[in-house]
Amino acid sequence: MEQCACVERELEKVLHRFVMYGHQSEERLDELLRSVCELRGQLVTFGKAKPAPRSSLDVVSAPYLRKIKHGTISNEVI
Repeated sequence: MEQCACVERELEKVLHRFVMYGHQSEERLDELLRSVCELRGQLVTFGKAKPAPRSSLDVVSAPYLRKIKHGTISNEVI
């Protein structure tokens, strides 16, 4: 009977970890979605003002691309 209780506790720990990973994944995806929406808004703003030269587009997108490349978007959420 004691072994069953030990197995049950271990299963609860594993389940808790999976639930936490699920929450962290949702938070990271939400952060990424917010960043993409912000980038989209900036691109729309630049597009309405006048056609953006390539250098302006690079300036706007560079911080987001760095965050995605280095995984810092997900690190900000943790």
